[in-house]
Amino acid sequence: MSFELPAVYTDRARALLNAVYKAWVFGGMGSWNDSPPYAAHLQGREQDYDRLSARLYETLLQCARGAVNSVVLL
Repeated sequence: MSFELPAVYTDRARALLNAVYKAWVFGGMGSWNDSPPYAAHLQGREQDYDRLSARLYETLLQCARGAVNSVVLL
């Protein structure tokens, strides 16, 4: 699936938003939030899971903001 965006967005912005969409693992059945936390708990790696989840989430948000804001005229 790809986003239908206004023509003002560049191909690079579209590609970045599509990458964010495809990499979004938060929420929904079988998501990052289902089994991985339990597996991390079983292996004593909750801190790693929490740290990496936060980094992934923030990185995806930064990418989305950058793509969306790329059309702002200064």
